[in-house]
Formats: sequence, structure tokens, C-alpha cells
Amino acid sequence: MTAYLRVVNGNDRKLVFPLNRSLENVIGRGRECHIQIEDPRASRFHARLIFEEGSWLIIDSGSRNGTLVNGSKTDSAVLSDGSTICIGDTELFFSLSDAQESVTWEQINAEEVMVPPSTGNFWGPEFKESGIRESGIRAFESLRSNGLEQELSGLHQFSLRSNSIEREQELVELTLGLLAARTGADAVAFLLSNEFGVLDIVGQVPSDPGYKPQISKQLNDTLLRKRRAVWLKHDTEPSDISRMDLGKKVGVADAICVPLLDKEEPLGAILVYSKKQGFQRRDFDFTIAVASIVAVTLVRVLSSKTI
Repeated sequence: MTAYLRVVNGNDRKLVFPLNRSLENVIGRGRECHIQIEDPRASRFHARLIFEEGSWLIIDSGSRNGTLVNGSKTDSAVLSDGSTICIGDTELFFSLSDAQESVTWEQINAEEVMVPPSTGNFWGPEFKESGIRESGIRAFESLRSNGLEQELSGLHQFSLRSNSIEREQELVELTLGLLAARTGADAVAFLLSNEFGVLDIVGQVPSDPGYKPQISKQLNDTLLRKRRAVWLKHDTEPSDISRMDLGKKVGVADAICVPLLDKEEPLGAILVYSKKQGFQRRDFDFTIAVASIVAVTLVRVLSSKTI
């Protein structure tokens, strides 16, 4: 069974974190944490969740303000389905599910927001330091291990063509065309971060304004501040699309959103979305691998403009 932590109270309310059995799942304020919470009363590395002998344990890491499980302060405790964990002003709900980790996603402005682990299981890693390059390599390895030769060939050709690109618009058009063709998406958007730290669309296919995504503040922050690649799935009927912040006129079924980063500096993002069909794991890996190439090329192109 897959274990999850859902934030029910606090600054990170609605976030849902799948837990990885093979890792120590660290909770805290630190960016290095698998489960990062924005709580001033939480320590940088506050507690750890580990899977041991068939049970999930939470172990306080000598935190400043302590850890409560089901209302009682503890140094360590065994968690069961329905257990509550309090760290500072943040309350988390522990649950077990038969759902496979491979069908987890992030839902922005839905009932819950799925945030996959930042290391270990490769589902939406957080990008750290030179993380966009590292994550691109991991995506490439995932494609190779699954024998996806067409995707690998497409990445190779894209990388070669990117080396000769000198104009930003040329990179935008090449990226949009590749992702639209390879993923079967209904629309693809290329966004750059403006001076206010907000994502602006600089290119998309098709150009029909009816496909223009409305980027919510939460999604903007997830991509640029938290540096997370996310896979969104909206279980909504077309008539309910007006309630969504992504694709108010699109009728989005699935969307893949990947930040473009120069080390820790956010440059922009790529959005790939579908109205009818759900994306597959290879589409997610492929988009992340493309984003790693785009980020490097974009840095070079932007640098040449300032010389």
C-alpha cells in the first residue's frame, strides 16, 4: 500500500506527499527535505518517516519545538491509517491507499495537491542547484531503461539543432513543435518569468486564444519558487472548466508543467496539456528531458543578447 501525508492545517494546506518506502522521508523547513513545510516553528530537519518491518515510523530529529502524534509529544511513534502529526502550526494526516504511486499527480486548485517525493521515485522532482541538468539526465535514463528509442532519437536531434540556435523565438518555435508532435498534446505553451517573478506566455501552439492557459499564483509559485515539475490531472467535466485556474477555456484533462532553471534561477516554464487523452509516464520524462536542453540553450541565447 502507498502511504501519504496530507496537510490539513497550516500554510501548506491541501498538499499531499506520497511517501517512499526505500528512503528516509525528511520533514522540515529545509529545501533539501522530501516533505518541505513552510512553518516558522518547524526545524530545518524536523523529523523523519521510515518504513521498517512492515510499519511506518516517525522519528523526531531533535527538533526545537517537538513532534506530536495523535496529540501526544513523542520522540518516535508507529503510524497507522488516520494518525495525525503536528509540527508547529502544521497538522498532517497520515493515510494508506491501494493506489499505485505511478498514478499520482499534482492537482492545482483541486481538492488536493499531489507533491511527489523530491528524490528516489522520479515523479516530479524538486530541482536543486544544477537540478535541471540532473533531472534531465534522470529523465533520459528513464526513457532509455524503458527502451523508448523514438523519444531518445528525438532528444538527440533536438539537442543537435539547439546547439545552432541564436534567437530566442527560434528556440521557442522548435520546442513547441517538438513537444506537440511527440506527446500528442492539444496545446503547448512556452513561458518566461518576467521582472515581477510571474510567468508570461511568449509562444504557444495552436495560437488560438481559446487555448490560452490562465496560470494561477499557486502553479506559478510551484514552478518558480518551489522548482517542481508537476503533472496535473483534472477529473472535471467540460462544464466545470470555468472553476479551474489552468485552462479556463481549454477543458484540460491532463497537463505537464516543467520549470526552466539556470541552477537556482527561474527562467520560465513549459506547459503541455491535453483536452481528451491522459498523458503517459514517457510524456512526462520526455518533457523534463526537453526542458533540461531548453534551459541550457536559453541561458546561452539570453547571454549572447547582453554582449
